Amino acid sequence: MAAEMKTIDQMVAWLQERGVTTARSNLSHFLKRQREEAGRKALREQLTAKANKLNEVEEWLAKNPKPEPGMVMDIFKMQVLELAADAGMDPQRLKLADKLARTAMGFVNDQGRETYRTRRLAMEEAKHLERVKRGRTRIATVGLGQVKKAPTMAELFRRVFATLNKSQEADR
Repeated sequence: MAAEMKTIDQMVAWLQERGVTTARSNLSHFLKRQREEAGRKALREQLTAKANKLNEVEEWLAKNPKPEPGMVMDIFKMQVLELAADAGMDPQRLKLADKLARTAMGFVNDQGRETYRTRRLAMEEAKHLERVKRGRTRIATVGLGQVKKAPTMAELFRRVFATLNKSQEADR
């Protein structure tokens, strides 16, 4: 009956046809309470749905302690779109959600940059070690050719390599 959107007088008449007598004020009070309860129920369902989404995100973050930036961005996009779709949302809250999303994006980007810099540093270190190794190999190759020509050069190269090894050990 309430879903049909009838007036209170029409509802009183409908109830009287079915043998129920009630005052107009009682019906009005009853309908007001019904609308309030329906509003509370809708709000409860909305809060429950949001709590479930929050729990899902928390579970996902627990499974993925270092999520990829793209996944975090997708979650924030989804949240901002849900907020924007809510017609009754206060514009100030939307601005706050936007600031939050921008802050989170910056944080995720900073983490990505840090990871990139760490990898880049490791690659640079590996390149440096390779260059040092090639230089030593080159010295040894040239030195072996000289050692065959002059036996005194062999002693010189032994001293040079011993000094290099000592300096390496001191650096460690």
